[in-house]
Amino acid sequence: MSLSVVWADELELALDKMIEVLLVLAVTLAAYRLFTNQNTAFVHLWFWRTIVAVGFALLLLAVITKAGSAGRAAVLGGGPNVFGRNMALLFIGATHLSETHSRGHYPFILLAACAALGVLLSGSRGALVAFLLAVLPLMILRRAKRQYIVGYLTVFAVVLLLITSTPVGDSARAMYEHRVRHLLLEKQYTSGRALLYTQALQFAAEHPIVGSGLNSFRAAYLLHPHNMFLEALCEGGLVALVLLILGLGFTAYALLSLKTYTAVLAASLILLFVHAQVSGDIYGYRGLFFFAVMILATSRVEDSLQNTRRAITVRGYTTSRARLIRRPRNFRNASPSRVPQLPTTPIISKTDENCLSSPILCHATYARRHTIIRNGPTDGGCWS
Repeated sequence: MSLSVVWADELELALDKMIEVLLVLAVTLAAYRLFTNQNTAFVHLWFWRTIVAVGFALLLLAVITKAGSAGRAAVLGGGPNVFGRNMALLFIGATHLSETHSRGHYPFILLAACAALGVLLSGSRGALVAFLLAVLPLMILRRAKRQYIVGYLTVFAVVLLLITSTPVGDSARAMYEHRVRHLLLEKQYTSGRALLYTQALQFAAEHPIVGSGLNSFRAAYLLHPHNMFLEALCEGGLVALVLLILGLGFTAYALLSLKTYTAVLAASLILLFVHAQVSGDIYGYRGLFFFAVMILATSRVEDSLQNTRRAITVRGYTTSRARLIRRPRNFRNASPSRVPQLPTTPIISKTDENCLSSPILCHATYARRHTIIRNGPTDGGCWS
């Protein structure tokens, strides 16, 4: 889309947006480099810890600044829609850490409940819908594990307790009644989104192939289309729209092939994708692009380690699927009776903290330590 600055009507506005596009590109490239690191489990763990820490700070700041006021919650000039999206992301991160930290998961459960309350305090209907849709993969992909079901029921109970018995809960309930029930359901008020989408389609029809250039819709209507696909169509035409769809399709394919972190990454991608259809511009979609690159990088690491497990032989140990098996020196010439029996219970070492959060690193680490291991958890969890 940066090339469309050449035929943009307002060159100054187009250059401003080109800088934003280049910043988004730099962030996504840095994310790809970060998550293709050999120590990927450590990077994932501290990434989500950072998300939770920053989200908690934003929630605390919002509660302090909103005390005694009846407006929508927002902090640091980001607006209520951005705050609601960040609180939904905080919920996903807190639930993920509550599952990876099995011995100290209660603070994360409480934090997840507070994050759900923060989504209501924002009054953002788009963030609320995206949040509800993002919770589905967390529950579906982990439905077979009893402790996850208990955890989500606990979060739901804590949210009800906070809403019914705290002043902040009263504000959240009033915000829901006004923004969702009254404006959205009864009056079907959409903040002018329907008219904006119609104008965007009409504007895109003027230059359907290559678009009208960066920031051209804002130059004409003083607003963004507030929809990712419509913005690509208006500014880059069908060329940009097809490239965007192909990129998202490739990301979805990589997500379906993941064996680790599937639930948390699917929830994050759905949250940011749905929110990008009703709010923001291309710079506001940087979180979506970041997680898309994160998924692609994780998929690449998994494929690389899968190929390594198929081919590697380390000092008499050879990989058979996901289990490392020791073979005797005269294995080829040995009769079946002379082949030693393998232990039925694999030996699992926990000396490396980095391996506790992902089976990816476990295979790579204990292949070097000659340890017999089983397949790790397939949903991004860890051994407790």
